[in-house]
Amino acid sequence: MSGAASIFTAAIPDPVRILGVPLLPLSLGRYRLLRRFGCAFVADGPAQATMEDLIIGILICSMPCADFLAFIESPKSKRALAKWGRRIAREIRADPHFNVFAKFGLFQAYLSEAEKIPPYWDEADPSPPAGGHWSQAVEVCLRSELGYTRDEIEEAPLAKCISDYFAHAQAKGAIRLISTDELEQAALNDALFARLGALKPLQEATEETEKAKFSVPSVSSCSTPEAQCRA
Repeated sequence: MSGAASIFTAAIPDPVRILGVPLLPLSLGRYRLLRRFGCAFVADGPAQATMEDLIIGILICSMPCADFLAFIESPKSKRALAKWGRRIAREIRADPHFNVFAKFGLFQAYLSEAEKIPPYWDEADPSPPAGGHWSQAVEVCLRSELGYTRDEIEEAPLAKCISDYFAHAQAKGAIRLISTDELEQAALNDALFARLGALKPLQEATEETEKAKFSVPSVSSCSTPEAQCRA
């Protein structure tokens, strides 16, 4: 995918459906909610995801942030959750090859695709890593530097937010985004070095064979007096 194409894909991500439920694009707002409600899929450290994590993740990512907050605060939420759970149960029963780990993988892929960071060179002077969470740094930049509104922070695709954040950093001279051509050339170079590395042991073995073929005993190794005299 070219750099231009990836920008447009970030703005309008491919649709995702898990357990029969269509998901909205992951946004900073939905990412915050996933963290707030302890979804293991977005934990910073090692975490064991469960079916409960998948359900809360799908629930959060299936509706606008304001709607989700209104939903969980509603006195009718328990009844609605039960109805929602029965809907998912029907989807599971309808799939004879249902595999919960495959669904875990789908949701993780949905998150990972939205969180991709473009390759770049760091142009700024080395500095100690900043404190705070990365999502906060991105949000502060989007609000203060790029004029994002609260609604855009809550609902805009996270992939687009990250793309805008790094484009702004490049405009400020802090980084330089690596082009698609540079990535392709780097891949070719890696493949070439890998081939050369594979050929090196063969070359060394050939050189050792040639040395052995042309080696002769030294004069000092001759044991007869006549040979020593000829020397």
